[in-house]
Amino acid sequence: MLMTKQLMHFLYNQDFLRNKPHRNLFNYDNPHQMRFLLYTALFLITNTYGIAKNHFPFDNIDLTLNFQKEILFIKAAYTHHWTTTDTDSIFFLFNTAYPIQKINCEGYISHQVTQKNGDPFSYLLIQIDKNKIKGKSTNFEFEYSIDLKKQNHLSSNWIELSLDKFWYPCYNGLGTRFTSIMHISNLPLGYTFYSYPHARFTHTENHTITIENNQPWYDVLLMAGKNMKEWKSTDTSLSIKFYAAQHQADSIITSMHQKVKDIITLYNSSFAAKAPIKNLSILLRNTKREEIGYQFYRPGLVVSGADFNSYGNLAHEIAHHWWLNADIINGQWLNEGFANYSMLLVLDKYDTTRRNSILTSYQKNSNGKGSVSGVTTFATNAYERYYYKPTVILWNLDQKIGRAKMMHLLAERIRVKADTEQSVLKLVQQIAGKSIKNYFFEQLKEE
Repeated sequence: MLMTKQLMHFLYNQDFLRNKPHRNLFNYDNPHQMRFLLYTALFLITNTYGIAKNHFPFDNIDLTLNFQKEILFIKAAYTHHWTTTDTDSIFFLFNTAYPIQKINCEGYISHQVTQKNGDPFSYLLIQIDKNKIKGKSTNFEFEYSIDLKKQNHLSSNWIELSLDKFWYPCYNGLGTRFTSIMHISNLPLGYTFYSYPHARFTHTENHTITIENNQPWYDVLLMAGKNMKEWKSTDTSLSIKFYAAQHQADSIITSMHQKVKDIITLYNSSFAAKAPIKNLSILLRNTKREEIGYQFYRPGLVVSGADFNSYGNLAHEIAHHWWLNADIINGQWLNEGFANYSMLLVLDKYDTTRRNSILTSYQKNSNGKGSVSGVTTFATNAYERYYYKPTVILWNLDQKIGRAKMMHLLAERIRVKADTEQSVLKLVQQIAGKSIKNYFFEQLKEE
């Protein structure tokens, strides 16, 4: 999640490297402060980004993490399976602010920091002698370090390593799925580690923790908080767990739990009746909203904070359980617009005043900024076009065809995995008729 108002505001020499406070991604109370941080790319990326293509067997990254006071020393071994060895260079997306001690691979010649055409991020370009590539796979070895106080959040008793930090070498950019394994030693005293709910945690005799993710995904996720606790609802109808600092008041957690339960119940009883959420974990950071001003969703997990305790904030993230898989470069409005529309469904029941103010603000911020149809992540006024404007258009469609047909549309989109503009337009025509489809398409094309 990362972009516009021209993504250039969020490159490596900007806020997240210097550990300055981000603007809040989902600050519905101040939408002018909202901008697209990289975490949208973390969990909304698809296999269409750049030239990276997913193939079997999947690549794998093996990370050895050694904590030494404030410095995290990392050895990364990225195993890439070649589809062709007819190349003399390879790109890795990487945070080049982290000091690199070593890069090596079979046939290694040199490396440099550069950019790819049409991509605003910094990359490591590794030059190789293709004649020395002997097998169907190659291990790329990296050694580097991260200052957890200057380049992360250790001062707030929190460690957060995810794709928005570009903390590991990512082959060819944001679009490659891979498996991962982390070996963590010299754990900071009193810290508890978290990753994907489906990841396998193993504690070894030498006090090393291994976290293994055998389900190919686009990110390596590691978070840790000091003096954490687990809070679990006694409600057996829906499994919701919270992880938070010991000092976090139970009253805040119970308040957030009620909102999360209300949101999931509404979604599960409407458009998601045949694809319901059955369990969800909420990880509350130790940091303040001013320090990390955004939330994000991963399958089965919302990473948030106690000061995001509102229906709007929580509803948007939870909605990404379904609105996740559209192309982040060419179809981002299908992720963000539908997540925002889903949020409006919640506010329509629990806070109509806030719903109306959001619609007014989004309409104002998107007027005259360009079309939704055809917008790319790097386009002019991209954020207004894929985030604000489709929300208003979808709400207007709701008002035109009625809530029942709109819920049918969302349910069918989930069922048939309609994650392109054309497939959604086809569903609109099937459910509401050709004239409504034409109306909807004209709204998407309106400048």
